[in-house]
Amino acid sequence: MKKILLIPFLFCCGQIVYGQSIKPDLITTAGNFSTNSNNSVSWTIGECIIETFSNSNNKLTQGFQQSRYEITTSVDNTGNLIKINLFPNPATDIVNLDIEVQDNNEFFFELYDLNGKCLQNGKIISTRSEIRFAGYSGSTYLLNVFSKNRKLLKSFKILKIN
Repeated sequence: MKKILLIPFLFCCGQIVYGQSIKPDLITTAGNFSTNSNNSVSWTIGECIIETFSNSNNKLTQGFQQSRYEITTSVDNTGNLIKINLFPNPATDIVNLDIEVQDNNEFFFELYDLNGKCLQNGKIISTRSEIRFAGYSGSTYLLNVFSKNRKLLKSFKILKIN
């Protein structure tokens, strides 16, 4: 009688232990994984709980797509005739934009937050222009510099600190 009761009991215990395994499953709206001999790319759309916390010693990233590298993409279509520099970066209140060009051209700038909202835009009227950051919170901003025919010349990633 004890053997008859022991066999179903062990079977149920095995099913409970197997049923408690944690699998990294995610239900998303879209995603894919691609690889070749040199690189791999993995992405998802629809992760609702992701966030990164960091201090001077540690970095904690939540979510299923955790990167090992921070990839910064910049645009530089200036060629050899135009030199565009931005300083200081990180910034507190003012960013200086220097443009060295051989002929007199018109240039424009647009400042965006990371949500894609245009915060400032204007014409660059001298070789050194000041862009004010005093009213903005500490975050990352994108500054795009355009030619007069609206061609994107250079893009900067600016870190605003308080």
